[in-house]
Amino acid sequence: MTNRFRDKVDAIKWLILLLGLSVFLPAGLMAKQSMAVIFIIVIITLFICTLLTRPSYLIPDWKVLFLFLTLCVYTSFTHYLNDSCAPCVNKAFGKVLFFALLIWIASSRLTVTSSLKVGTLSKFLMISAILSVSYLAIELVTDAYLYRTVTDRLLDSSVALSRFNRGTSALIILIWPVSFLVFQRGFKITAVFLLISSFCISTLGDSNSAKASFVLAFITAFLTLTFPRLTLNLIIISVTSFFMLVPIIFLHLLEWSQPVASRIPPSTLDRLEIWHRSAVAVIEEPLLGYGIGISRYLPIPEDLSSLYKYFTVPTTHPHNAPIQIWLELGLIGVVIMLLLIGLVSAPIRRIEGHLRIVAFAAGVSIIFTGLVSYGFWQETWLSIIGMAVILFKLIHQVAPPRNAQAS
Repeated sequence: MTNRFRDKVDAIKWLILLLGLSVFLPAGLMAKQSMAVIFIIVIITLFICTLLTRPSYLIPDWKVLFLFLTLCVYTSFTHYLNDSCAPCVNKAFGKVLFFALLIWIASSRLTVTSSLKVGTLSKFLMISAILSVSYLAIELVTDAYLYRTVTDRLLDSSVALSRFNRGTSALIILIWPVSFLVFQRGFKITAVFLLISSFCISTLGDSNSAKASFVLAFITAFLTLTFPRLTLNLIIISVTSFFMLVPIIFLHLLEWSQPVASRIPPSTLDRLEIWHRSAVAVIEEPLLGYGIGISRYLPIPEDLSSLYKYFTVPTTHPHNAPIQIWLELGLIGVVIMLLLIGLVSAPIRRIEGHLRIVAFAAGVSIIFTGLVSYGFWQETWLSIIGMAVILFKLIHQVAPPRNAQAS
């Protein structure tokens, strides 16, 4: 293979990465389904270009590959031998396959390219973030006027601001690496403006989780700046402990909340009731779980329905990743998933300097959002995480060493 051919392929790879990252936020705010489409296009392009130039870079870390294959074998075993949820068998393959794309991009060197131009990337992402913040601000202030106009639903009162929740979550997560890039290229005031405006805009929307995740991300950034190792250990211990104890916590959380239930928003009480039902189901089948997608088919017994005020029909997912994995894959699946996620996220330990602060902040934002909002296997949610991983890997590829930053 000639260097000229490799350079051309790398140029194509870089162009798709640049365009994919640049349009991801604006497109996601306009139509959340587009996020999964963009992510898939980027992954396919990375695969083809890497196959043509650096095929060895396609291979993920062997430990990650082994654990993922273990997860696949275990999932196949539980779904084909467990008759608790017949429809779950058809859904499991597609869900695990999309999750595989995220694991692959995180544990391989698919994003490596010699054509990376960090200055161009920062400018494009700065423009993308400004457009995203501006568009979201207009839509939230005008009750989705632009969307209702374009879709010819100007007088349709059923258009809710919650349609922007997924895009808002993506903004709150991706704004950290984007602001880092912009700051590093000398646009310091713009970087600070992007962070502040993103939080302010999120307060206008319908997503309470976006507001909370940004606040937690900011606290994490401060703690990482002051106590980097302690912060990392605290995140690991907290996440692992909650993952393992979540069925017991959710089994009693609804009861514990009763004295202050009148002051809790209905949407939060609905979550507590969903989590309680899921925890009860986990206690009944703790080892192997019920299968991916069981929440939709999990009935609410009469003795439990009398306890619930808002949760009256089965939901598509429990809105909490740990309890969802417990419910669908059982204790064995939880252990495999924890080991897999731990291995995939291990490289974050090697990030140094200011990039580590940003990575921890975005990571905590992802963790919290996964604890209260979306289904673990949802394609748009996995796409948001995947694009964040891609962006961080690109930044880390050109990040100066710690000594250089200090000087």
